[in-house]
Amino acid sequence: MPEQHAHVLYTKLLLSRGHGYPLWTPEPDYSLCSAYIGRGICVGDVGIIRDDGGFDFIFNAFLEADDPVHEGGVPPNFSPLRTESPNPIRTIYFQHPRDSSVRSSHVSVKSLIMEASAEVPSIAGGGAGFEFTTSKDQAAVLVLPQGGTRFDRKNLSSMRKYALEHAHEWYEYINSPNYLGREALNGSLCFVTGCDKTATWGLAAMSKPSDTRQFSIKFLVGGLSEGRIALRSSWSTQEWTDTRTYPDQDTDMDAPLPVRENQGVFIRSFTISVREKSRITKILPGFRGVQLAEVSGKSGNPPVIGSKAPYSNQRHDSPPVSAPVWTGNMIRGSIVGNELVSMVPSIMFATNNTKSIIFRCSCRSVSLTPIW
Repeated sequence: MPEQHAHVLYTKLLLSRGHGYPLWTPEPDYSLCSAYIGRGICVGDVGIIRDDGGFDFIFNAFLEADDPVHEGGVPPNFSPLRTESPNPIRTIYFQHPRDSSVRSSHVSVKSLIMEASAEVPSIAGGGAGFEFTTSKDQAAVLVLPQGGTRFDRKNLSSMRKYALEHAHEWYEYINSPNYLGREALNGSLCFVTGCDKTATWGLAAMSKPSDTRQFSIKFLVGGLSEGRIALRSSWSTQEWTDTRTYPDQDTDMDAPLPVRENQGVFIRSFTISVREKSRITKILPGFRGVQLAEVSGKSGNPPVIGSKAPYSNQRHDSPPVSAPVWTGNMIRGSIVGNELVSMVPSIMFATNNTKSIIFRCSCRSVSLTPIW
């Protein structure tokens, strides 16, 4: 089996656990403005799923153009998505309880009480921890010492319609050399509908040789009552395991424990693909295709990332080799009589005009529904 990058393995194994898309890099981009760093990823964020397991924030669809988080700008002619509901976001505190974990299948866990020792010298006075054991060749673990909060947008219909109307504008803004020039691959654009956030975390991806019966790693949380946290791992062959933690192991152990939940460990979203030119364009002048796919706790399906960057001068021959299960191009369709065939289920196409025609496609047919 070819070696997989840690973030690819982590994403693949935890995606099926029903929480959404797991981020190998939950931290906000610290090069962005303090307003964004303070909150981290939020519902309504439009950004790019990076091929290293992170999320690049571009703008938030619910906030005004002059909001402090938009220090980096917004698309031309940007108009925020309005909401009339007094409580548009469903919030569940401690959706993930304190000292909980999310694990791939066939990984067992037991609690530990550690004394200070040569094995964990940085944990003065000892601490609690977890030992994860598996006999599988691959495993992934997320530890949440302080638990985590879940945020989900209640009205997904308005977000779906808004994305269909503006998808081409967003790709052009993100990829065009005249604007951001990011060269985001088709399908990597993400409209966040929900997220799970925390203040502290530890994560690991493990891949061991098949001739090894089982192995374990230890996550040790030291001195929580004293305002300190540390992550230490123990394994017989270190190259089998990649770990990350926040706060970092090098963080001053006397520093206060983080209290801001600005670390996004899972996101739920619409991933967006567009067609700059298609056969439909010839039949319906002014028509440009948009495809939305939902990445949620229910579906557990990975985003499908194409090999091209729409509205960019760059044309990639193939997706990045490190991209988690993002291989292959977008599935094409064809017109036969009055039917659009060979399309994936539930694809929606729309014009950029608010008076749109949306194709609601099944595997063998398509219906046209005007949105007036």
